Amino acid sequence: MATVTLTANVDDSTTGGSDIAEAEYFVDSVGGDGTGTAMAASDGSFNSPTEGVTVDIDVSGWTVGTYTLYV
Repeated sequence: MATVTLTANVDDSTTGGSDIAEAEYFVDSVGGDGTGTAMAASDGSFNSPTEGVTVDIDVSGWTVGTYTLYV
């Protein structure tokens, strides 16, 4: 299996600083229904307005090319 690790920092500074409840990623475009693939909080829990998030993505079935990932 070939995997890549996606990491990002997310924050809620634009909507009042509420705690982050979840994070998801999308490949090439944000889904029309807004549902992506879940990511985990780097520290183990979503409990602050700023979170580091991570996920290991299995890319073994992906065609060689360029992809854009959105968090």
